[in-house]
Amino acid sequence: MEKFSVLMSVYAKDSPGHLEESLRSLEGQTRPADEIVLIKDGPLGGELDKVIADFSARLPIKAIQLTENRGLGYALSVGVPECRHERIARMDADDISVADRFQLQMKYLEANPEIDALSGAIMEFDAEPSMCVAQRHLPNDHASLFAFGKKRCPLNHMAVVFRKSSVLAAGNYQTRYRQEDYDLWVRMLVNGAIFHNLDNVLVLVRCGNGMQSRRGGLSYLSHEASLFWHFRSLGYINFSEFLYSIGIRVPVRLFPSEYRSLLYRAFVRKPPTMIKS
Repeated sequence: MEKFSVLMSVYAKDSPGHLEESLRSLEGQTRPADEIVLIKDGPLGGELDKVIADFSARLPIKAIQLTENRGLGYALSVGVPECRHERIARMDADDISVADRFQLQMKYLEANPEIDALSGAIMEFDAEPSMCVAQRHLPNDHASLFAFGKKRCPLNHMAVVFRKSSVLAAGNYQTRYRQEDYDLWVRMLVNGAIFHNLDNVLVLVRCGNGMQSRRGGLSYLSHEASLFWHFRSLGYINFSEFLYSIGIRVPVRLFPSEYRSLLYRAFVRKPPTMIKS
């Protein structure tokens, strides 16, 4: 079986309890990772370091300490070259992978070696993983994802497994305000990478931590406009597609956060269902 790494990043404001839940979900995988590269994005503090030390006795964790907090894009750009294996699975420090996530993904990738990045569906919850409030499914095949990516992010970042060489060939992660993944996926697509999504729910995502409030305001909209202008400079979208993508985001970003959450659940997310395995 092909070996693979898991790439995570943790910083001082992450919850020790949430990190413990995330690492426990890695410990319970039906196909465990061969390596877990964990980037400490700046000094963490005693509780987070203790969680990492406790799980290092049971999991193949390779912890890398950064001297200061530099943000997710930079931390992951350091982590990708540090991974020993060609296949790298992403995992966030406050999310929970379902038990058969890696078994499903690696089985599919071994049967379809041409795939450069494989993600799947996510289920969102506010406080308790058993109380899911919404889910995000995406198109499956590459052609649909190439078209979908011109309007919205084509892969669920926290559920992706990608080819290390394809990420590095596209320029690796770069610093983009809360859009590091979308930026990388588009550069990979322009570079000829092949994408696919599974229908299975692979990760339970914590959304009750201010996620919607962080996705609003003029500053966030300005960063999105910069990102889509970058997509235009890459030749991925044309000017009219740029205007459309920004136009549909204006009301969402400028609405109060409570209404933004309703919009997401009405038009972007689907109601929760039983997790498919």
